[in-house]
Amino acid sequence: YLRGEKETAWILLKKDLEDKHLTLESDSLPDGKYLVRVVASDSPSNPKTIALTGELTSAVFDLDNNPPIVQVLSQGAEGRYQFVRFKASDAVSVLRKAEISVDGTDWEDIFSLDGIVDSRSEEFEFRRENLDAGEHTVALRVYDSNGNVGVGKAVIQVK
Repeated sequence: YLRGEKETAWILLKKDLEDKHLTLESDSLPDGKYLVRVVASDSPSNPKTIALTGELTSAVFDLDNNPPIVQVLSQGAEGRYQFVRFKASDAVSVLRKAEISVDGTDWEDIFSLDGIVDSRSEEFEFRRENLDAGEHTVALRVYDSNGNVGVGKAVIQVK
């Protein structure tokens, strides 16, 4: 059985399961917090008068199929520095890692403005000195604690 954390009705996922596992198609459920309840019986191999039944309910767990959302807050130049400020947020999971890439170069780790990527919403600032004249693409890639990846980009014009 399955139910949302704040729901009261259990939804039957499978009855009379003989396999030792059941795959939950999590992408068919909305993001949120859930519980699973397993009810087991040894009645198939014992007479009804002595058959035993037991059940166990899981701890609450998150289902999160959606990637973090990445937004550009501001971009521009201050003197010889070019910058882009991003905000990343996730409705369900904590953000765990962020990387930056300029013009398709290798991804480099970037820390949030508070120094650690550890909440559901973080701000990041990319700042470089003296980028060559022309157009530059700055991409931010953010991972949540469930492995979902969100990507945002900004384009900087350097004169």
